[in-house]
Amino acid sequence: MQHILKSALFSVAMMAFSVPVAAKTIDLTGVLEFYNVGGAGSPFSETPALLQVSIEIDDVAAPDVVNGGGIGQIGSYFTAVTSFSYEAFNDAEESLGQWSAFDVQLDMIDFFLGDAVRMFSTNISGPEPLNQMQLLLEGSPDSWSDLGLDGLTQGSLQAMTTTWIDVNMMIGESVIGGRWAIDPATIVVGDPSKPRPSPVPLPAGLPLLLAGLGAFGLVRRVRAGKTEDRA
Repeated sequence: MQHILKSALFSVAMMAFSVPVAAKTIDLTGVLEFYNVGGAGSPFSETPALLQVSIEIDDVAAPDVVNGGGIGQIGSYFTAVTSFSYEAFNDAEESLGQWSAFDVQLDMIDFFLGDAVRMFSTNISGPEPLNQMQLLLEGSPDSWSDLGLDGLTQGSLQAMTTTWIDVNMMIGESVIGGRWAIDPATIVVGDPSKPRPSPVPLPAGLPLLLAGLGAFGLVRRVRAGKTEDRA
């Protein structure tokens, strides 16, 4: 009888341990770069300053779909992101709105010219009308060597040079919303079994974030100028 009871308890324990849990958490902070929502349709009572993002990712072995080409490949994960939320704040550390994104697609991009991770969703709950999200972190071609999620380390993500998150909606052929430039130094990749880091203090942390993002804005303006010259 004791043997049967022990076996049953062991089976229950194994089932408990087999329940999928988040393999890692990713927390980051973005500073508003531009914003084109106004009037009665805006979800914000005032122009937001910061966006704080929290992500949970499951330990998925391989991408669901891999698309290859002559310059690299993209691996798409459709169920790896189990939680994706973001909250906007003003300069006085007051919340202006919070959203949750569902059915988030995560793309691991391994190109010869650069590697990137991209997440996007059009299934959003939160203040209307902003109903879609896209996050992009892009870096050097040696950021990772394959399409596995184990490449999403704090070191690799903090080394990214192009970093932003868009929160917006489409109206006809135009887009309204905002873009927040992410300071890579605020990216924290953690263990879900341990306490998550506290949000960046506001407004005390704002000058540091803005100073760190000055270079990103300059790079974007230079790239835009080169594009116009070629045109």
